[in-house]
Parts: sequence; structure tokens; C-alpha cells
Amino acid sequence: MDVNFKRGRQVILHDPRLNHSSTNGYGPPTTELPVGAPDRIVAPKSWWTRRARPDELTSTLVKAVATRCQNAQEMHGYGAFDALHIMAHGTRDFVQIGVFNLEMRNAQCFSALAGLFRYIVFHSCLVGQPPMGSIPDLNLPTSESLLARDLSRRTNAEVIVARELQEYTVRPIGETGYFELDFGNWEGPVDMYDSGRRIRTHHSTEETPFDLEQRIFPPGRGA
Repeated sequence: MDVNFKRGRQVILHDPRLNHSSTNGYGPPTTELPVGAPDRIVAPKSWWTRRARPDELTSTLVKAVATRCQNAQEMHGYGAFDALHIMAHGTRDFVQIGVFNLEMRNAQCFSALAGLFRYIVFHSCLVGQPPMGSIPDLNLPTSESLLARDLSRRTNAEVIVARELQEYTVRPIGETGYFELDFGNWEGPVDMYDSGRRIRTHHSTEETPFDLEQRIFPPGRGA
């Protein structure tokens, strides 16, 4: 998945706990962490990147994104931003972002992003897993990711989540000593939650990887 995060107006919200080989149970580490340098791993370049501090509330991070984007809209006349990419460890209906993380109990903070983004993408493991005991049929409400559905409803954005473990690597940024996160292709099914519509699923394989770039910028949309 070669995503050009600098294309259009895309925002990255990055929790640096993703950079550490100890995952605390929230997903596998990268297979190529540079030894002793997790704090020198950065998110890809985008229109704007917000790096989380370990003491920040999830609601504070979301509000910071909302405020920055609203100010840019007022100053420059922008419409909805193209995508918010959240890069953090995850598991079923849980994302390790902010001091108290993101779960159903505090998902209401995402209402601050209502109408600001066309897509919200979670580069995280297992977030799209349906609740325990549900029937694996995407036509049935019990098979939904409760968090993804709720966030889509609150933001009016299409929320994109993975149902399986996601691996990532890092690549050096020239001779700077810093490294950039590189998620590559998504593993397994990718679910797309569009508020008010049924879930759409792409069954990713090596032959048919999920093309996030084309999803956000379909042919004819331009930069």
C-alpha cells in the first residue's frame, strides 16, 4: 500500500507507543524496529501530523485536530478534509490513543470531527473485529464493529478498519537518523463503514490488496 499522505489535505494522528516493540497486548510490533531508537520513528509526511503525548486525553487530541482543521477551513475556504489517519496499536473496538485510549465509553469525543473529514482510517490491528459471539455475516447488525459504526455516525465520515493483525515496518529518512512508519499492504479483510449504509468489505490478499490511495482519491478526483 503505497499511500501518498501528502496528497490533498490529509491529517495523521500518531500515538508513539506504536513505535515500541512492547505492545502491551494491543497488536504485534513492527518486524524491523531499529534497536534503541523507537523515539526516532515518525509518521509519514502529511498536510499536518499531530503526535500524541503520553499524558494527553483522547478528547484533547481529537479537539486539537478539529480546531486546526476548522481554523484552516475558515481561513482558506476549504471543504471537508480528505482523510484523518490514526496510527496506533489497536484491538477489538479499542485504540491505544491518548492516556485513556479510545473505546465506546469515550467515543462521543469524535463528534467534534463531524463533517470535517471524508474518511477516517485506523492503521491499527483488529479494530474492525465484531463483538465476541456475533455471527460473521456483514448483513447482520451483530457482526459490526460497534466502535467503527459509532464513529461513522458521529463524524459522517467513512471509517476504514482492519479485522486482522497488521504488520508494519520502518524505513530510514536519508541520513537523518530518523525512521518513517511504513504499513505496507493491509492483512486480511478491510471494512468500510459509511454512515447510513451497509458495511462494505475488501478481502485483501497479496493478489488483491486494499488500495487506500484509490479509495480516498478515486480517478477523476484530482489532488
